[in-house]
Amino acid sequence: MSVKAADASSFSFLFDRFVLHKGAELFIWNSERTEFLGSFNYKNNKKAGVLPVSLLHSEAVVIEYLVPAGVGEGELSLGYGSSGL
Repeated sequence: MSVKAADASSFSFLFDRFVLHKGAELFIWNSERTEFLGSFNYKNNKKAGVLPVSLLHSEAVVIEYLVPAGVGEGELSLGYGSSGL
């Protein structure tokens, strides 16, 4: 998924629902491909079921969720987006 906000200087995300199954991975990077976050995986699951994500400096980012065949889809919900700093 690509997320873009014209004139934004950075993005920060909160997944308000984050439950990944073993084998699934989440990657996030800026559109310039100079900053990368991840892989996030089942080891990042927390009791509260949320995942805050650090800043990426860009007006556009890509969120990639990879689920291999035979692995459950898990749960991802994006709580809020651009910090607009």
